[in-house]
Amino acid sequence: MAIGRGIYKYLAAEHVLFVYMMASGLSIPTKTQYIERRIAKELGVGSYSEATCLTNKSSPDYEIQLDIQRQSTMWMLYITVCIQFPALIMSNVCGGISDRYGRHVPCAVPCIGLMLSYVISACVVYFELPLAVFLAGSLIVGVSGDLTSVVTGCAGYISDVTQPESKERTARFALIDVAFTSSNSLIQFAIGYVITLYGFAAPFYIGMVLIGVCACCIIFCLPDRRSYVHSPSTDTAIQANRPEEEIAQKNPINIFRNVYSLFRQAPGKPSGRGWRLCAYNFITCASIMLIVANSVISVLYTTGQPFCLTPVQEGYYGASMFAVFTGGTLLAVTVLQRFLSPFWIMHLTSVSIIASVVLVALAKTKLLLYISLIVGMFTYMAIPLSRSKMADLYEPDEQGVMFAFSGCLTSLAAFVTPLIFNAIYSSTLHFMPGFVYFVMALVAVLAWLVILILHVKEPKVSHQYRPLKIDDPDGLPTHCPDTYDDSTGHEEVGFKGD
Repeated sequence: MAIGRGIYKYLAAEHVLFVYMMASGLSIPTKTQYIERRIAKELGVGSYSEATCLTNKSSPDYEIQLDIQRQSTMWMLYITVCIQFPALIMSNVCGGISDRYGRHVPCAVPCIGLMLSYVISACVVYFELPLAVFLAGSLIVGVSGDLTSVVTGCAGYISDVTQPESKERTARFALIDVAFTSSNSLIQFAIGYVITLYGFAAPFYIGMVLIGVCACCIIFCLPDRRSYVHSPSTDTAIQANRPEEEIAQKNPINIFRNVYSLFRQAPGKPSGRGWRLCAYNFITCASIMLIVANSVISVLYTTGQPFCLTPVQEGYYGASMFAVFTGGTLLAVTVLQRFLSPFWIMHLTSVSIIASVVLVALAKTKLLLYISLIVGMFTYMAIPLSRSKMADLYEPDEQGVMFAFSGCLTSLAAFVTPLIFNAIYSSTLHFMPGFVYFVMALVAVLAWLVILILHVKEPKVSHQYRPLKIDDPDGLPTHCPDTYDDSTGHEEVGFKGD
């Protein structure tokens, strides 16, 4: 079911997510480095970057450095909690109503929240307001839905314009992560220079401009103007032959009833789709946890001993990380899909993640940090593959509810991740800073076990042939079933074997 035509059909979701990520990607690294400088200033450290790289463990300044990192970690934990906890609810609501009111809702509302947050953040930096004011801006971002709602809306678009069980659908879901990584790569590459040359307020000003561009993309470029109730395509292709009580369940406010319908077994629907939905969501949530944990811990980990990265070097490292992940995702979509099934690509992804985080944990030089990025180049591939598999399990009118449920779980994962990994990093910093990366490896191993179970339990496709009715002397049928008749399903036609 295509929403747009021409180029809009293929760019509607991706360009919005790209611009939004360009804007939101400025937040975490800028706030992290600014909070570190503010805390260092309050503790009497004149130049925090020099203090970080010139102290040793026997020096009193080293304890000050650890105290700065501990306090910075706690502040980033508070900021992330203020974002993720409200987003846990709002992403579910926005995703659910997208079936009725279109995909504009989950895409546009977060732009408003992020704009207000950047205004508040710029005021904190410019007027040197208390750091607690950052929490107010973060709370606004969370109430508006944050990135999770935008991804939910974009995923709904892709489900609308692609066919089930197609490589195109998997590729389009992968482009979501390509947009995510490529935008972050550009931001991370430039943010160090921007902060060094223009100060900490400049990234927030740039973010406001990008959010304005994103809002224009949503208003003028997104072709979605449909309503679930009034759409002619959904009236004929989806609501036909549906009982009234089932249609009533699609009220976006009935969150629990809508989610329950995802697990209810019904005639004509795949068996066991409920537990498969849970399994694919576990894989997605585990991947989200690893990505969020890496982004939250990376700045603190690489700016400390023994790496001592400056803001510019940290920008290079962050840009390289997302650039390599983008290249790995494109390689998997364009090349590996031709030779490997989705599950084998997931296995490769698991090995890539585990090897990468273990290498970071053991790294002592900057070179090993960059080598670990190449090893983990397929980090993002489990997410689009899982989304594609989940989308194949459900009907077009269930996509919004399904992605809303998935968005709720991923928001929960993103919410608990900073709580867990910041606490682990803070408590293990004094004896092994890289210990937190071994915990990430354990999460990746658990996700790999779930992938193995799904691979073993994957239904085998059996092509059942039925004998033809001989309608003509040549033994060929005079008519063929309608390939696009969704109400009757698809049935293969073949010749009767000898």
